[in-house]
Amino acid sequence: MTKDKTTQTAWIFDVDGVITNPQSKIITDFEILNHFIKKLEKGEPVILNTGRSLEWTMDRVINRLLKNIKNIKILKIFLVIGEKGGTWLTFDENGKIQEYIDDSISIPKFLINQIKKSR
Repeated sequence: MTKDKTTQTAWIFDVDGVITNPQSKIITDFEILNHFIKKLEKGEPVILNTGRSLEWTMDRVINRLLKNIKNIKILKIFLVIGEKGGTWLTFDENGKIQEYIDDSISIPKFLINQIKKSR
């Protein structure tokens, strides 16, 4: 099989247990961040997908990644999906974060009431 010139590679990673240590919930091998940067510099999109909040992911992963990036323009092909697809963020050409929330996703009222009753 030959590689078509229109074929592009994208890298998709889970966060828990792949980027962060499953027990400590922090990055213990920072080489993975350099790996992401190298992929982005080659023009290969990197996507992080997690059930965690964007705030948690920013604190534990993204802010650490940003400290090592020399050319912020590579962030244009970096995507982070949080809360099982309910939130996501991208970066504009200046490295500014663009955060999105899917407002159509909500916790059912019966579940909210059930949680309140169990307190």
